[in-house]
Amino acid sequence: MYSYVNDWDDAREIAQNTFVNIWERRSSIKDVKAVKSYLFTTARNNALDFKRREKKDVLKGEAYEHIVTRTSDFSEEDLYMFRSHLKLILNGLKPKNKQIFELNKFEGLTYQEIADHLEISKRAVEENIARALKIIKSELVKTGEYD
Repeated sequence: MYSYVNDWDDAREIAQNTFVNIWERRSSIKDVKAVKSYLFTTARNNALDFKRREKKDVLKGEAYEHIVTRTSDFSEEDLYMFRSHLKLILNGLKPKNKQIFELNKFEGLTYQEIADHLEISKRAVEENIARALKIIKSELVKTGEYD
């Protein structure tokens, strides 16, 4: 799996998830003849799915950076209003989602640092950041602050 994701932690997590998924579906896959091929194909597909999700998360992160970049053209009053609105949106997030987002975007912690600190998987951190960005963008689009 490392050859697909180029990160040992991600490769281990993909391998672990592959085995968990196979174990959960064991009753429906007992007729598989080529177990080694089935295992490799499942793991490869999981790695490719991971890469797709990772790319999507990067694009969502770029959307967030676009929002932040746009704020440099705002007047002090506009910037104050934007920050107030962003604070309201963040307060509407689930507490864990808000915490993870703030640790990454405001305190500069990496996904792995957050995962270690909160004792969750790096993937869970990625999903929480993506979820928060989606909500923020949606709320800003509703008010016309983001196009």
